Amino acid sequence: MKNIIYIICLLGLFNCKAQSPVISSVAFVNDDTIELSDGSYLKDIENKFAPFIGTWKWEMGNSILEIEFSKLETVYDGEIYEDYLVGKYRFVNSNGNEVINSLNYDINVTNMHKRLHDIIAGSGYVTENSMQFRLTDIANGVRCYLDFSLITTTQASWKIRRQDGGSQPNGFIFPTEIIFTKQ
Repeated sequence: MKNIIYIICLLGLFNCKAQSPVISSVAFVNDDTIELSDGSYLKDIENKFAPFIGTWKWEMGNSILEIEFSKLETVYDGEIYEDYLVGKYRFVNSNGNEVINSLNYDINVTNMHKRLHDIIAGSGYVTENSMQFRLTDIANGVRCYLDFSLITTTQASWKIRRQDGGSQPNGFIFPTEIIFTKQ
């Protein structure tokens, strides 16, 4: 009987796993002393992504840019888990030609990293009213930063700049500074 209890206890020890820390995205941005270890989870605990989630639209003449933001939880990058805000989008240029339409894509935690060239993706907390995303200007093959800032609960500004700091001589395929309305 003693041996059986001993074996059960031993098996229990081998099956124990250390819990990975769950860290608030807000706390991580605001506290330089927080270090991430493998398996850490940067979580939108305070639900700061919520005001951005939904459909946003801009129109001018024939040009249309429509974004559908949604939240993906526990996206693994090989080291840590993070909550992401992703945007599928549709862009129609001033000639009325649809340049890209990713609105019908099924974006989930397992395929998100494979679709980064044609979605808008961001993680972490920037401020109460702004998020920074990564976006690729597919026509010019240029990686960009997108600053998306809430003006009100139904309006947001969009500002694009290159990640490398360079200027784009032929311009971006997207408008660089516009105002969206939440639908």
